[in-house]
Amino acid sequence: SRDELLERVNTMLKLFKLEDLAHKNPHNLSGGQKQLVALAAVLAMYPKILILDEPTSNLDLLGTSMVYNVLYDLTRERKYTLIIVEHKLEKFLPMVDRVVVLNKGECVFDGSPRKLVREAEDYIKLGLQIPITSLVALRLKLFRSEDAIPLSIDEFIKFIKISKQNIVFKPMRERPRRISEDLKEDRNKILVTASELWYEYPDGTVALRGVDLQIRMGEFIGLIGHNGSGKTTLAKVIAGLYKPTKGHIILNSEIIKTYFKESLIPVGYVFQFPDDQLFARTVYEEIAFGLKNFKIDPDDIRRRVNNIAKELGLEEFLNVSPFRLSQGLKQKVALASILVLRPAILIVDEPTTGQDFITSRKIMDMLKDLNEKYNITIVTISHDISLISEYCKRIIVMEDGKKLLDGPLNVVFSASNMNLLEKMGLESPRTLRFIKRIKEEQNMPFTEDDMIFRVDDLLDRINIEEESQK
Repeated sequence: SRDELLERVNTMLKLFKLEDLAHKNPHNLSGGQKQLVALAAVLAMYPKILILDEPTSNLDLLGTSMVYNVLYDLTRERKYTLIIVEHKLEKFLPMVDRVVVLNKGECVFDGSPRKLVREAEDYIKLGLQIPITSLVALRLKLFRSEDAIPLSIDEFIKFIKISKQNIVFKPMRERPRRISEDLKEDRNKILVTASELWYEYPDGTVALRGVDLQIRMGEFIGLIGHNGSGKTTLAKVIAGLYKPTKGHIILNSEIIKTYFKESLIPVGYVFQFPDDQLFARTVYEEIAFGLKNFKIDPDDIRRRVNNIAKELGLEEFLNVSPFRLSQGLKQKVALASILVLRPAILIVDEPTTGQDFITSRKIMDMLKDLNEKYNITIVTISHDISLISEYCKRIIVMEDGKKLLDGPLNVVFSASNMNLLEKMGLESPRTLRFIKRIKEEQNMPFTEDDMIFRVDDLLDRINIEEESQK
């Protein structure tokens, strides 16, 4: 009946906190908001079996937590059978009963979450990101039995308290990277200056509210914030895809011409959703399209396309339609089609969405290589703060269309700012969250010496001591 229909719709709007968006056109929503709407629409049908493919891939921390809390409650309340295809193991392992791992079409694991983390070494090689608490417990040999391996920080701390042990972190400052004087001078050159940027969508949504920003040559920037905070809108204004409603943006074309002679476009933009960018019959034609428009020699086109396809693992798909590929492969094709044009500034919107951990690292390693070898400025929009904090040297936090924080990692992720981000529902890097929580339990301050962003570095610098040793 119509009454039941409205009741279900209103229930889902409330569950996913979408009431304020109820009368908006879905096409005008952010990527994360669209994902919540799609999920709410399916759940409103109260299915007996619910299969979700990467349900939180475009969501921030608030959205991800909300989705998993809703799913957990609904499966218990309505007795749903829930099957999740997911890469965010840290988020969903504590809530599932059973994990199935596939590799090249074969089932290589089928068992409990704790059994999976017990055999973590075998599955990390397949691209799984094991929870940091489990990795620390295994490294320190704290848990002998499969049932005792922690899947969350709360379980980890509970065991530490019971066993009367303390976690200690060996201090080690990162060695300063040697940068040539020429490169230092280059990286002071300003490529983009944005002043008092405002942007309003046709439906009246104000996405940017007076943003001031400078981007320098050779920077590696992470752009983070809630879904709908203005990240993508700001990036599209910088790329020239949107014209600001108020304010202005200046691109230093003289510096680009001087230092990036092979660049065919000043700013390259890779969309969050590859289907918005792809259109050609084959992957080869997709990557070659821009080069053909610039009248590049056919032999050079073939060479460039083959080189970038090899670098991104797309060689075997060159003659395949991009629309027949998985979401992850589509993203690679979209990235390749821009990289082949050698932009001076590359803006990548959620480059690792839908990718496993190994592939995500390969993409970020490639962006890092472009940044370091060719001094290309990289701007990465991402919800995977833990990953981008290992690569980016500067973080910009957007909130409600404004620039909330902007600076190097040790400033943006200071103890006070981590508390601020947590109150806002934004995530800090998982290594810092782990260290900060342990320090709080031990009544010790979180300091700059605790700024460890790579899991391997954390595992090398962590140890245990008995309470009597303090």
